Order: sequence, then C-alpha cells, then structure tokens
Amino acid sequence: MVDILVTGAAGFVGGALRRRLESTGRAAAGLDLRGAVAFTADITDPQALTEAFRAAAPRVVVHAAARVDDRGTEAEFWRVNVEGTRHALAAARAVGVQRFV
Repeated sequence: MVDILVTGAAGFVGGALRRRLESTGRAAAGLDLRGAVAFTADITDPQALTEAFRAAAPRVVVHAAARVDDRGTEAEFWRVNVEGTRHALAAARAVGVQRFV
C-alpha cells in the first residue's frame, strides 16, 4: 500500500513529483505505461488501470499522465488526455481513493 500514487511517473512532471515526495519520506509510488515505476498500466485501459490502483491501494492519486508531444492526432490526444483521465477517476472511485488531484 502506498499513500500517494502518481500517474505519468515516467514523465517529466510526474517523475519529478514522485521523486520529491519520496525524498521527503512520503510513501509514494509511480504508475506509467513503461519505465522504472512501481506500477505499470495504460490509462486508456480501464481494467488494467483499476487493477493497478487496487494493487497500490493509495489514499491519494496525483494524475500527471498525459500525451504532450506534437506528433499525435487529435483523436489520440483525446483518447489519452480526456478518456484516460475519465478512466483514472473511475478507477480511483472504484477502489476508494480519498483524494484525486
């Protein structure tokens, strides 16, 4: 169980936040599609995301996962940034996360 789960933890913002939380002694962990993170899941896959949230059992989720490059299509940005956020909110609700940032 972790206190704070950071999505997008292999990215610039999410990674910096996770490292800062860990350096202050917080029980923080990262979730991302790939990379050196404690939990791996694709935010566009609601079942995998819910399973990862359930395994982490966080009190707080800080959602920093997003598509930010300029190579994707509008549909891809929508799928990751909007639908992915909806999936993260639903997963947080399903496993009883207290706060979603």
